[in-house]
Amino acid sequence: MNYKIRKSSDDRTTYEVLEMTTDQVIKTCANVHSAQVTKTHLNRGGGFDGWTPTFILQTTKNILQKSKY
Repeated sequence: MNYKIRKSSDDRTTYEVLEMTTDQVIKTCANVHSAQVTKTHLNRGGGFDGWTPTFILQTTKNILQKSKY
């Protein structure tokens, strides 16, 4: 298992899907069910198998921040 769920340190009502080998937050979810679905998908091979390149997460973060304006 390369991914786990933890409560967000910023907002204790959200959950983060954490990549264990790189200690990167892959996704933040509003509820535990959504986080569980994402974690299961990733652990079954729907991602980078525990080694997500940092630039992908940074690009996604920039796109999400720009879409809020």
